[in-house]
Amino acid sequence: MFGAAGGTLFNMLGASGITAVLLLVITAVINRKKLGAETDNISATATKAITDAASGVVERIEGDNLRLRASIERLEAADDRHERERREWALEREEWRRVLQVHAAWDALAITRIAEAIPPIELPDAPPLTPPTLDRLH
Repeated sequence: MFGAAGGTLFNMLGASGITAVLLLVITAVINRKKLGAETDNISATATKAITDAASGVVERIEGDNLRLRASIERLEAADDRHERERREWALEREEWRRVLQVHAAWDALAITRIAEAIPPIELPDAPPLTPPTLDRLH
């Protein structure tokens, strides 16, 4: 139909087409390798950025942890000190209570003896042994 010239034209177009396809394949492979290298580079950069950010977060958390531990130790020491003081105050309060009970008994005996004295001696009632605020608490 096209003759010899037409066959040559098809042969040339066929060879050019194959060459074009081969060039496209080679270009795609090269671009893919280049893209793979760029992807690896981007991946490495992203990994470094993430690692650096995580490292910063870890450092801040470690610093916070150390400060919190120091605060806890101070609070525990203060709590221990307050507990010792509370126990000491409780013991001292109990000692005062015993002393005041003995004193109250002695006062009652003195009042009885004074009342029995001849001639009788009159005294007003004894004042309370505790402040009014403590009386309200009990």
